[in-house]
Amino acid sequence: MNIATIKKFKKEFDTFLEDGSVYAHFKNGGHRNVCTLEDFGTHLDYCYIDDEYVEFRKALAEGKTLQVLLRRIVPNEYEWVDLESDMLFTVGTYKYRIKPEEPKFKVGDWVRFNTISEENYTFRIKEIKGKYLYDDKCDGYLDNCCEFWVPQVDEYVWIKNQLWKYKGFQKTHYGEGHCFSTKDDELIRDELNCRPFIGELPDYLKDNK
Repeated sequence: MNIATIKKFKKEFDTFLEDGSVYAHFKNGGHRNVCTLEDFGTHLDYCYIDDEYVEFRKALAEGKTLQVLLRRIVPNEYEWVDLESDMLFTVGTYKYRIKPEEPKFKVGDWVRFNTISEENYTFRIKEIKGKYLYDDKCDGYLDNCCEFWVPQVDEYVWIKNQLWKYKGFQKTHYGEGHCFSTKDDELIRDELNCRPFIGELPDYLKDNK
């Protein structure tokens, strides 16, 4: 046994002493479905009580966020709220859930599709179905082959309906920042509040490409 470990998992230890079932997971990757007294030692990574909330206790032990279904007074409707420690398991299991992971992409995001055969295809997401992102041509692309679009050095972008060339992160007399230039080498800073230019450059910019 280890006093620090027992203090850390006091509720689980008390349950064990009362002959309750406790799951133990160890730092070497091993686990035991039923704790022994010796398991409360320095090698214990985390543990959780085996009861009707075991699925949620395990998720908490693994660092996941739980949510509870609560009713708001105004407006009179239910919503999932992140669980606070003082609200742990006071209602039925049907009112708890493991917080869903936020999707990486959403409709309207600009993304860049990269594969060996087709590189640097940039498009704006019009629709998402499962793992596929769709452009305005209804062509679908696997989300794990896409990344958020960010301008590359010397790539032209739109800023307030004007084309600028991205010059990278630089130091200027205004300070450090993402810099863009025009054909006349005018330089501005912008915190990437821009969108990609797609298509053929106007003739007056082709010589400056």
